[in-house]
Amino acid sequence: MKEVKTPNWVRGSADDLAPEMPLTISYNSRPAASLLCMPTDLKPLVLGWLFTQGLVASLDEVQSLGVCADLRQAQVLVKPDRWEEKEGWRQVLTSGCGGGTILLQQLVGELPPIASSIRWELGSLQEYMRECLRAGGIYKRCGGVHGAALAGKAGLLTHSEDIGRHNAVDKVIGKGLLLQTTFAETAILTTGRVSSEMAIKAAQGGIPLIGSLSVPTRLAVEIASKVGLSLVGRICSYRPIVYSGTERIV
Repeated sequence: MKEVKTPNWVRGSADDLAPEMPLTISYNSRPAASLLCMPTDLKPLVLGWLFTQGLVASLDEVQSLGVCADLRQAQVLVKPDRWEEKEGWRQVLTSGCGGGTILLQQLVGELPPIASSIRWELGSLQEYMRECLRAGGIYKRCGGVHGAALAGKAGLLTHSEDIGRHNAVDKVIGKGLLLQTTFAETAILTTGRVSSEMAIKAAQGGIPLIGSLSVPTRLAVEIASKVGLSLVGRICSYRPIVYSGTERIV
């Protein structure tokens, strides 16, 4: 009798995967951007994106924010209107998963220096990163997503997941805005690599440190060194790598 071999593969189902959707952001009735993201934490995502783009400086400037996942739209009314300040802005396609945009001026122009005297114990950052990983319920269930957290001295303040690592960072920054967090006393922890737009988002928010399971890009380190941002790669390894801002690491 001929032996029947069992296939060494299994049939996949889309139901087992992370959801993804486009979200169009309208800023004072103008189309501002379309983000490819997971349909979770959409309000913090929009707030964080506006903040890290320099279109809002604080939560007080947001007069109204409505998000409809079914229509895949977010409507934001903001005062003062900073759109004219960004007139002629050119959007740069970034390396972020799911598509991301940053201002070209942010890459070549002046970024605000980070004013923070906070120091971090490396062991605490490693424990907070492990806590971030434990909080990743979607990743545990289906994989294929990135996690990010905003940490303070006492532990994690916020956590989010998304298909895009930059989206996950925007979400935790947006949650930080809603919590009225003092960003100069926080750190971003991420499961993804730290590229230039991630460093720019931290600089825009005045966040003094980014720790990652992966490593940064060369441009991210150049930007971090310029603005005074501490970058720590391979943060949970036996020997983490501090690329910039060593004075903040105990």
